[in-house]
Amino acid sequence: MVCESCLNNMHKKEVISRPSQKKRLEIEKQRKQPLISDTSDEIFYGIRFPKPKEPNPSKIKVVPRCIEFRDYEVDKKYKTTVRIINTSHTLQSIIISQFPKFKCFQVDLKLNSKLAAGMSVIATIKYSPTVYRNITDKVVFKNSNGEEEAVTITTFRESAQLTMFVFKNDQYVDFPSSFSFCEKRRAALNYTIDCGSCLVSQFVLASLLIQNNCSDAKFFIITEDEWLFQDIEHLTDDLELCVGPFWIYPTHFQIRKNGIVEINLLYQPTTPGVHLERLFIICDNNSVQGVEIIGDSYEFSPSILKVNVDNDIDIGRKDHYCIFLGHVEETARKTLQFTILNKSNVILQLGWKFRNKEQNNVKDIKRNWIVADEKDEDWHLLPYGSTDFEFDIVLDAEEAGYHSIFFDIFVLDVPLNSLVEDVEMIAFERSGPVRRTFAQCEDILVSETEIACYVDIEQEIVENSCACDLCEDPWHPSLSIVPQFLNFGILPTGLNVEKEFYVQNLRNEQVAWKIFEIRYNIDRVPYSEVLRQVNCEFNCGQFTKMWQNAKIMYRIVDKFPGNWVSILTLASLKNGRIDTIEGVCIVTYEIIDYDIVITAGNPSNPILCPLKLMYVDIPIEMKFTIENRSPITGCFCLAKPYGLDSHKISLKLTPQSAILKPYEIVEVTAVLQSSEVGIFENTFVPCFFSLGQSPIVIRVLCAVDTLHVFFYLPEFENNFRKVIWPPKIVYEYDWRLGCPCEMENCLEHASENLSVSTTVTDILNYSIHLDPPEEQLEHEDVNLSTETSVTEVSETGSIVAVLKEQFGDDFLLQSNKVEVKVAISKPTNVVIYIQNVTPVNTEFVIDVQNFPVKKDYNPSWLTLKLDKSKHIWDSLIDKDNGILVQPDIEHGELKGFGWTKVNLWIYANTWGIYSEDVIIDLLDTPSFCFSLLIDVTGIPVEFPMALNAITKYPTVRFGYLPYGFSNVSRNIAMVNTSCIPIHIIWHVFLSTEKDDSDETNYKFNLFCDVIDGTIDKKQCKLILTKRGYGVETTEFLKIIPEEMDVEAHSSTIIKLEMNSRYFGNQTKPMDVTCFVLGSIHLKEEYRKKPNYYYRKIGSGESIVRFQVLAHLELPLLSTDLRKDDACIYMYANEVIFEQKYFYWCDVIFRNQNLSICDIHITIDEPFYLPDSHNTTKKDRIRKCTVCPLDVLKVRVMCYVDHQQILNLSKSVYPEVSGKEEHENKDDNDILCKVEDDFSIVSTSRIK
Repeated sequence: MVCESCLNNMHKKEVISRPSQKKRLEIEKQRKQPLISDTSDEIFYGIRFPKPKEPNPSKIKVVPRCIEFRDYEVDKKYKTTVRIINTSHTLQSIIISQFPKFKCFQVDLKLNSKLAAGMSVIATIKYSPTVYRNITDKVVFKNSNGEEEAVTITTFRESAQLTMFVFKNDQYVDFPSSFSFCEKRRAALNYTIDCGSCLVSQFVLASLLIQNNCSDAKFFIITEDEWLFQDIEHLTDDLELCVGPFWIYPTHFQIRKNGIVEINLLYQPTTPGVHLERLFIICDNNSVQGVEIIGDSYEFSPSILKVNVDNDIDIGRKDHYCIFLGHVEETARKTLQFTILNKSNVILQLGWKFRNKEQNNVKDIKRNWIVADEKDEDWHLLPYGSTDFEFDIVLDAEEAGYHSIFFDIFVLDVPLNSLVEDVEMIAFERSGPVRRTFAQCEDILVSETEIACYVDIEQEIVENSCACDLCEDPWHPSLSIVPQFLNFGILPTGLNVEKEFYVQNLRNEQVAWKIFEIRYNIDRVPYSEVLRQVNCEFNCGQFTKMWQNAKIMYRIVDKFPGNWVSILTLASLKNGRIDTIEGVCIVTYEIIDYDIVITAGNPSNPILCPLKLMYVDIPIEMKFTIENRSPITGCFCLAKPYGLDSHKISLKLTPQSAILKPYEIVEVTAVLQSSEVGIFENTFVPCFFSLGQSPIVIRVLCAVDTLHVFFYLPEFENNFRKVIWPPKIVYEYDWRLGCPCEMENCLEHASENLSVSTTVTDILNYSIHLDPPEEQLEHEDVNLSTETSVTEVSETGSIVAVLKEQFGDDFLLQSNKVEVKVAISKPTNVVIYIQNVTPVNTEFVIDVQNFPVKKDYNPSWLTLKLDKSKHIWDSLIDKDNGILVQPDIEHGELKGFGWTKVNLWIYANTWGIYSEDVIIDLLDTPSFCFSLLIDVTGIPVEFPMALNAITKYPTVRFGYLPYGFSNVSRNIAMVNTSCIPIHIIWHVFLSTEKDDSDETNYKFNLFCDVIDGTIDKKQCKLILTKRGYGVETTEFLKIIPEEMDVEAHSSTIIKLEMNSRYFGNQTKPMDVTCFVLGSIHLKEEYRKKPNYYYRKIGSGESIVRFQVLAHLELPLLSTDLRKDDACIYMYANEVIFEQKYFYWCDVIFRNQNLSICDIHITIDEPFYLPDSHNTTKKDRIRKCTVCPLDVLKVRVMCYVDHQQILNLSKSVYPEVSGKEEHENKDDNDILCKVEDDFSIVSTSRIK
């Protein structure tokens, strides 16, 4: 049979071979043109290049080529048509060669539609959608010539084009006219709805106006978990969705084209921080859009506001701050301006009021004396914004004296749940309506400032003379002390400082001086005392000339917290006694302890806890604050964690150290990551902030878990060993004892102010299960106890012992080991199972460390399993390894409570013991690694003659040989299939046993190999065989060469020579068996490599064996003459008269044995053996060969002439008596009768 395409090709060839007359004329015209032309593009250097042929146009045409079903609806039917046109000049039949794959499409075409030239047929395509799903399919039409035309079918619905407008209940946020509006932020948050910021327990209500600019569509809002897991657990009829602190209504809606729908979004947080939820809006047009909603909540603290006065002094953090206007007249006018700065991202509602001090000795500044701006008592403060409040005080006092009034600033409507812990605040009940929250609210006082002045009223002064001592003439001292006031300010504990002052001589005379220090302390009696030791560098001296001075350092060393006021008194001495007090210098300073507070979630002690379960190697981020409540600048430094559990977790703090300004709060980000599993509560982080104070210790509490799986590794006798990973830890915990580390004094280095009674059990309710549910295990489809592996698994410990003996400490193994035995050049597999015993979905990646598949080759493992061809596997092995280990599944997904089967395919072309590390990486868990110890058995040498043989050993058969025969040789091809060069030393053993089976052979052979320095260290190795092969000899069978080097993946020829004369001439036949053993030796670099391979030499695995068989027998020949007898009759008359000189006879030699026989023929005169090439040559000695079961014909010639008749006359005519002469008178016809006299000698044959 001939296919249609072949017929077409044949037809085309036939047309080309018989061109038309017009075509022949064109060809003849081209032949007459010159072969070389400068203007022709088709001819170049005598070579004619034909023009490329244009592709043949299709004989059919389909209009249109693409069909689209736009904006389809479910449960409606759609129909369209396509036209198939016959564009050829012949009759064409049209059929549908390929129908659409999806059942929603139907194609109708008249069967066996035959079209005339130029005619067309219409095919109807129907579409009946049942679900909203965009599909791309095709239908293929075919004509009678096999030409095909495809029509693409596409269904889709136009994606919705939504425009969203966000309106919030807070008119001060997210509008172009507001302070916090930013165009770049709005562009960056294109798919993000920012609800803004608020305090904890407050709410933000956003109205989302969505306009549909496309066709009608239905929308459904779901959470991220419902989208990822494709499972909607909760269904409600009220169209509400609550996710985290967000509330959305409605969740299902339909928008007509150019229609608008309103969605309400409520954000009401209960915890501080940034809240983010991802929602997905699903449309019925097969499109989805992810949208993130973000909200930020804060805790309220008075520190988020900063209140400045005219001189830019922050008075918000100062208690009972007083603005003294000084001494003023009774009708004076003073102007004050307060600037209030919001340091948060929250809109705050402020209020203010004036109140009096209500003390008897203090007069009030009346409220009507204050002229304020036209501003309500309640106003809003924008995020990170500021406002100025300016008012004038116009005095109208009637009495002189101290006047005062208080100016208070409040933050209104502060929820109680949003107040920061450990901060003292003054709160007032809210009397008016509360907005933006449903929780209980109060007004918080953030600034209380006293405004005071002293009113002076002029009175008449009566002049009279003064008799006091101050009105006398002034006194001029002889010494001076500069400066007269040393103010060190506020100093922290442990800081040693010093400041200089000078003593100067004001007169041109010699004077001695001394400084005394008098401390003033109002807290105890006596209020003053003279210090025995002055806190100066030195306190006495002597001047000899005018303007001479002395520089003295005043030092503060190791002072305790408290206030210090002392007076340095400078006195002049006369005769060693105090003469005059020349001057004083007042020294003031205050020593305080840093008031550093660390807020880390616990109201009493700084405890850092993530408040949720952690997983190994998964970092979690937490935040805590360090607040400086001192009026001086400080710093902090977070040291390295310590404790019993500090090495199990990693804590990264940012910043590690920083400078703390007065009343500043620094937020520290802590990234906590654990490397082990367990409950860790004995990790402490010291925070140093002063030299004289003990550090504050932050305690870290966390509970860590990880994924757990079971690995089923094969063991001896087709069993499996179950290994849990990661290793199971002890989760039992005595909840009644609190922290067990208290009994072990684990907190002896912690600060005294740290309470150790809080444990992680007070924060987390932690539980874990490592075993899957019993129902899950009952329904498993795999029975691990009966599963068998293709590869033989060796007994545990046998291979490990060999490797440890060879490498010692240089040999490293994993804790889990699998030992297998595989045959050389035979692909086998090892089966392992992975079972997930936790509900956590994960992914795994399997990799081999030492012997992977060649990188530039990526085969189909399914093909390799079915194809056992050796050359395919050899192409995958790296040439330096000689073995490959490859899993059939390199990566995959492991579902919760699921299992998977992995086949590790092993193929080796080189013997030895190999150590492979199989690494299985699981997400969120450490890598599981086990050592796969592979014992590859077999000889890396192949004999092509032994392929597909069924004998135990490769066999070389010499066949039947005669005794005493000359040397017979055979050439044998040998291939080194391994990846390393080998050195072979051959030994020949002549078997003497009748039964050579291993079961009955209890003997052994011992032979010695002498190795020179080119292969290994010069040494002599004794090799002991496991069975006896006979007597070692080279006289009967010799192998050439006796030592040889064979390169990797190469072949060579060895020669065998057999000498049958070794047994002499025996009469009985004999079967001879020889064993040829080749011991393989390697260079040290190929013999062993730690943690990779070890190739043992001198054992059964490294000995090449093949046997040589021969049958020896005695050569025997039988003769057969062609004549009836063995006599040649010659008559004298014939010789003399008829001149007949030549006589002959044929002798036939028969070899009835199966061995070749060589014969040696010797003939005496007058006989000879003729030569076929030279007729004149006469041979009497000849050597011949008779093949087994063959015959040899030998012609024996005899030459007799006249002279020989005379020479033989005496023998022919002996002397006879007369009687005998008479009797023989009638027999004179016979001249003579000569018997055939010759000998045959058999010899051995050399081949």
